[in-house]
Amino acid sequence: MKKWEYKTVRLPSGEKYPSEKEVDALMNECGKQGWELLAEPRLIGGGGGKCFLEFFFKRAISPK
Repeated sequence: MKKWEYKTVRLPSGEKYPSEKEVDALMNECGKQGWELLAEPRLIGGGGGKCFLEFFFKRAISPK
């Protein structure tokens, strides 16, 4: 049976959305580390007009 570990990454976006370049860089770096995107990122709003994108990833845990 496979076991998984999970990771949540928040990409700050301030008052506007992050650029495609920023999102691509995050996704590519996580992919290189073996992380797989679980679901569509969600936009989380904060106070004062600030917000961020939240990404959820998983990767298999190697048996020891």
